[in-house]
Amino acid sequence: MCWKNIFMSISVIIAIIGILLSIFRERESIKRGSSESQSASLKEGAFNFSFSICITLIVIGFAGSFISNKYLPECVDNYDDDVIIDSTKSSNNSEPINKSADEKDASTNHREVKYREIKPKEPLVVETLEDPKVDLNNIYDLVVKFDGNIYKVRKGNYWGLVNSSGKIVSQIKYNKIESLNHGLAIFMIELPYSKTGKLDEYFGAFDENGQIVIDPKYIFLQIQCDVVRASRRGSDDYGYYAGLLSLSGKELFDFEQRNYSGMGNCCNNSFPVSRGIAARPTRAWGAIDSSGKIIYNHNYTLDEIEKMLQCE
Repeated sequence: MCWKNIFMSISVIIAIIGILLSIFRERESIKRGSSESQSASLKEGAFNFSFSICITLIVIGFAGSFISNKYLPECVDNYDDDVIIDSTKSSNNSEPINKSADEKDASTNHREVKYREIKPKEPLVVETLEDPKVDLNNIYDLVVKFDGNIYKVRKGNYWGLVNSSGKIVSQIKYNKIESLNHGLAIFMIELPYSKTGKLDEYFGAFDENGQIVIDPKYIFLQIQCDVVRASRRGSDDYGYYAGLLSLSGKELFDFEQRNYSGMGNCCNNSFPVSRGIAARPTRAWGAIDSSGKIIYNHNYTLDEIEKMLQCE
């Protein structure tokens, strides 16, 4: 039941009655004004009394409409047409499913999308829920399981992290937050590039508690082989240097000193890496292991390195 709509409807009806009575009073006053048998004092008293009633009804109607619109809570639909949280799966990689209009089934209260059952929306309740009265679906546009009692939420075009009681763990300011992988969740945020002042994409990472462990200073991040492939600009904010980070966010070697211009995908716990050298007209490739140790110097083509590493 939506009290706001009910109260507003009653207020509007009262105001309409007041307006109609005012119109009716004016018409009756004109008719009776031509009657000489009615005393002037009686006419004036009836006029003032009916006028007061009409004004009172109109004021009550408009005041009630204003109060209900400003102070009563908004009505909430019993069904969530924007977000589905798959409560049957506890995986950290769960993602929202947007429901299209052609998937709706008007004959039932549920429908199936990609083999998931869509049920009437209920308050978000999990094992570690601190405040069972909090319904995150009524606060945010999208709600997705992150880890434990932490959820990824989207408001407008930005993402953040909150716990199940609604407390903000990470501000709603990120353009993208990926699912957890090896205890890290890579995020992307647009920040101004110092050389131009224009917004550019930078990547960092949260841990499972929503704390930043990799600062957003990299232009590329990807988790592979229990380490993180990364690229960033140089200390002068020019150039691009590739390298590896530990899962704790520590750079495994000096990116600029190694001067790697590219890095291949993980292959048998190793990475092909390239850099341009004067001895070859094209890029020369070598390889490092997941600790950053050089296992092949830069004297090969990429195909040769992949064969040496026995990449599939």
